[in-house]
Amino acid sequence: MHLNNSKLVLFDLDGTLVNTAPDFLISINILLKKNNRDPIGLDKIWNFVSDGSLKIIKIAFSDLSNEEILLKLRDDFLEIYYENLTNQSHLFDEVEDLIKYLNAKNIQYGIITNKPARFAKPLVEYFNIFESSKLLICPEDLSASKPDPEGILRACKELSFKVGDTFYIGDHQKDIDAAINASVIPIGCRYGYSENLLNYKNIQTIGSPMELINVVKK
Repeated sequence: MHLNNSKLVLFDLDGTLVNTAPDFLISINILLKKNNRDPIGLDKIWNFVSDGSLKIIKIAFSDLSNEEILLKLRDDFLEIYYENLTNQSHLFDEVEDLIKYLNAKNIQYGIITNKPARFAKPLVEYFNIFESSKLLICPEDLSASKPDPEGILRACKELSFKVGDTFYIGDHQKDIDAAINASVIPIGCRYGYSENLLNYKNIQTIGSPMELINVVKK
């Protein structure tokens, strides 16, 4: 197999490329209203958007503990979210500029997400800038999701890159752990949702997407 000598840049989706929190908030507040409850603010869910839909349900319905009820609410929430997938979700500042830079420099990139394909594919397709992405890997494509390294290793193999020439950029602990487990170069996004990045002392982080340029240049 011929291996590329340049760099490969792999991204997480929510909290890294796209700010999906506003549509999560719209959806959870619709569900709360349907259940005769008061709406919540973005601050309640911001740090937990990358933790998955069930976590958001448990925050919004914090007085409930019955797992069956919570799972039913989660299913209802996901149906609502599917209908509100691209109402207010938007690229983080500088993401479009970063993708244009990667394209101009012929640096290949792809997206590996724990977001189910039902939501991830239409979300990625909504933003035309991602047409140049070489791949989108979702949980359904794998036997194990992040922090398992399978998705990252699969991307390296499919695109013929060495792990040592590959970056994985994400905002969540699962992203960093997946990168470390795959032996690629982890880059943490401080502008994303999770505060768990503070637990890592020896990884490089970026405060905005365009800061990645200086990392890739090295």
